[in-house]
Amino acid sequence: ALPVGPVAGTPLYINPSVAGFFNKHYRFLLDALEGDAAVAHVAMVASGAGLSGVRTALATLSREGGKALHLFYGLRDVRHLPYRELLARWVAAGQVGLT
Repeated sequence: ALPVGPVAGTPLYINPSVAGFFNKHYRFLLDALEGDAAVAHVAMVASGAGLSGVRTALATLSREGGKALHLFYGLRDVRHLPYRELLARWVAAGQVGLT
């Protein structure tokens, strides 16, 4: 099972719940990140339909700037990658890393 909460000795916080992007304070991810200059890197993990909510969060964070963004996306066949053109533009522009 994935640990939930802060990882001891690191600046990492893990929340395995994708729905709603809630953190330990029960606030939406974007609200939690707003004004927190200590957060320099945001990594998101999604698969399947979970990319829809992640796409919206990445678009907002990308527009705001100031944070390194990386998306880890799981799928069976890259030919079925949703938002392919959008993701390709973000990667080409250096706005989002994609694995």
